[in-house]
Amino acid sequence: MKFIDRRKMNLGESSFWRGVNAGDVVKLAGHIYADPKAYGSLAPWDRARAEAVAAGMSSSKAVVCGLSAASLWGLPVLSYRGPTELILPGNRKPSARSKWPKSVVYRSNYLPEQAITWHFGVRVTTLARTVIDSARWHSFAQALAVADGFMNREAQARRVLRDELGTIGHTKGVSRVRRVVNEARSKIGSAAESWARAQLLESDIQYASLLTQQDFMTKGERFVVDMVLDGWLVIEVDGAIKYSGSYGPEELVLAEQVRRERELVRLGLSVFRVDWGMLREGRFIPELRDYLARASRRPQYP
Repeated sequence: MKFIDRRKMNLGESSFWRGVNAGDVVKLAGHIYADPKAYGSLAPWDRARAEAVAAGMSSSKAVVCGLSAASLWGLPVLSYRGPTELILPGNRKPSARSKWPKSVVYRSNYLPEQAITWHFGVRVTTLARTVIDSARWHSFAQALAVADGFMNREAQARRVLRDELGTIGHTKGVSRVRRVVNEARSKIGSAAESWARAQLLESDIQYASLLTQQDFMTKGERFVVDMVLDGWLVIEVDGAIKYSGSYGPEELVLAEQVRRERELVRLGLSVFRVDWGMLREGRFIPELRDYLARASRRPQYP
């Protein structure tokens, strides 16, 4: 999508301002505008990236950070709604909140130059710092999705995150960051999987083991499942993209899903399915709790 920088135009150019008033151009952030049809045609995650780039382009000092930086880096984010997150380098403090544009929010933390890089033509926090900040400022589920995505991008991801954590000292949110770093897993297939695992980790459901991305073989065929609880209950997370056409016609996807579940049951496993709606509406844990209460194979815990 093409950005229109108002600073590079003649401010008295009447055609531009007529276009603004007529809705022929839409303001993304600060001095940056775009064609409303091109902007409106973008997927939610691409709109979030466009807004983050626009905010970064509009400032000569601010650095894109937090979930906005995660979006620019292509890390999984549960929600793309909300203002673009910005932070000033070093110990600089932002202006009063009343002076912030509606489309941005400023974070106040020390940001060293080594935690800043360039991406999409704007200044942005490094990948590791982006994960750390997301864990400090956002929910456990949001941060876990970002951290899981980072685990797929870096060979020594957990060590890198722990090293980065050591650079921020004893500041607010450090305990949350440690938990996210400890719980992050590699090979997680979607943000929905991270969200389901986060809800399970924060629930009162008792279990001995929770494994992710486990392999099972049957009739020479390999199945990789999202989660396995206590070695017997497979939890499969169905993200919306599975039925979007990316994996083929929906009826074929559903047929393969039934066949896959049947083969897992033949191996002596039970299967519990969770979708995005259950996660969003808070139904996953109550329904899983009810399922476990009825399941004769569930181990009993004191």
